[in-house]
Amino acid sequence: MNDSRLKASVAMQPLQIETPPEATTAASMGKPMEGKIFYIALSSLSVIALLDGLMTTALAPAIPVIIGSLHGSALEGFWAGTSFLLCACVFQPTFASLSQIFGRKPLLFLVLLLFTVGTIISAVAHGVAVLLLGRSIQGAGSGGILAMTLVIMTDIVTIRERGKWMGVILMQYAIGTIMGPIIGGAIVENISWRWIFWVVLPVCGFAFVMIFLFKEPHVRAGSMLEKLKMIDWFGQFLVIASPTAILIPISWGGLQYPWNSWRVLVPLILGIFGLIVFGFYEIYVAKEPVVVPRIMANRTAASIYFGSVITGILMFSELYYLPLYFEVAKGYSPLMAGVALIPQTFSICPASVITGILITRTGRYRWAIWSGWALTVLGTGLLYLLDVHTPTAVWVVIGVASVFGVGMNLSAMSIGVQATASDADLPTAAALYTFFRLFGQSAGVAIAGSIFQNQMERHLRRYADLAANASMLSKDAASLVLLLKTMPDSERKENIIQSYVDSLQIIWITMMGFSIAGFLTSFLVRGISLDRRGPTS
Repeated sequence: MNDSRLKASVAMQPLQIETPPEATTAASMGKPMEGKIFYIALSSLSVIALLDGLMTTALAPAIPVIIGSLHGSALEGFWAGTSFLLCACVFQPTFASLSQIFGRKPLLFLVLLLFTVGTIISAVAHGVAVLLLGRSIQGAGSGGILAMTLVIMTDIVTIRERGKWMGVILMQYAIGTIMGPIIGGAIVENISWRWIFWVVLPVCGFAFVMIFLFKEPHVRAGSMLEKLKMIDWFGQFLVIASPTAILIPISWGGLQYPWNSWRVLVPLILGIFGLIVFGFYEIYVAKEPVVVPRIMANRTAASIYFGSVITGILMFSELYYLPLYFEVAKGYSPLMAGVALIPQTFSICPASVITGILITRTGRYRWAIWSGWALTVLGTGLLYLLDVHTPTAVWVVIGVASVFGVGMNLSAMSIGVQATASDADLPTAAALYTFFRLFGQSAGVAIAGSIFQNQMERHLRRYADLAANASMLSKDAASLVLLLKTMPDSERKENIIQSYVDSLQIIWITMMGFSIAGFLTSFLVRGISLDRRGPTS
């Protein structure tokens, strides 16, 4: 859709403003946190968001070196990234629901402690198994950080102002993601990969100090025993086990095992069945449900959560495979591949902040969601143009275009989904938004990996001198980078590089298809007023 048609279609949409759900909590009805207390809270969230952003991207350019140092396999290298994302995803609803019982501050301490412990274990690992354990613990803490950031923002800022301040938090996260690949690439080239983990520990220490100064915005009366009885233990088990059972076979499919293998199908079916049981249990049995089913019972929330999954798929497909494109097609080092990602990571930040400010001023968010998805379709389509000989100026422009719409949607969809929830459900609704995005991130790397392997093998078979080794060469994108760096310049090497880039193009066009699906479902989003007024405490 060209620009004029997009404007015309948006202009023709009737404005639908619904009455917001009635306020049900004292925190939301009371006066928002202000002054020094507010800025201490905001600073605390900003520091841990920066920390989380750093470790989300710092390992991307270093995984081949780390796995080589630990004598691991290509599959274990894949899991060094996937284990982090998997645990970050599945523990989010748990941390959000526990914060409703025990309070925000204790849970914030807990998730930062998990993050720190996981970082230390990863830093001292002398085997892949220990590294995966550390990355899993670190990932659980990372998911908790994301969940608690959104939950606490629903406590301290009104929904009308939330877009602006969420933009500030996302700015810190974006700065972390910008610095991550550069720091990771520089460290792995000049020192030891272990310092990727050691370097964040001082930031962890500073974050603990900031949390100590943080004022608890949500206090629930009752003894520890009474609070433990409130926990929905069976629901917590299902909400962790079921997504895990789905994500693991998705990551296996087409890479470790065929999609029709029982090792893929059995856990996938069990995971889906577990989610169905979880839904019925939360509706009819649970007294303190982990996820209140009514949160997703309207089309606006459902379409935004669907869009959040797609956003996650797009973000991490690009984050994982674009550095490999720069290392293979352009011959960049891990450090320079991280630097080459700056146009993408830096574009998300201003897009998100500007969108949040405009939503705060206008009180409307649908225009941002529609515009964000339209730009995302355009940007992912432009990625298809990346080739071996693409000039620097061209790939910089493509990089900016590919993520600007994603940055807009990070703010707009977060506000949109919170607008649909009652004030009592806001913390869970906010945490679910990041849960679905991380679910998409976990699935995105697996989906893109499966596409790459199949396409790489197909393209290699076009060359007579590579056909015999096509299956072996296509097994892992990251390992192939190291192999190419050791090969002398030859026609054989050029053919492998061209096959690599051609395979990536299929990933980009698939991502464009996902973007179109997100754009079409965004028209299900209704406009809901962001002005919620209540008596001042």
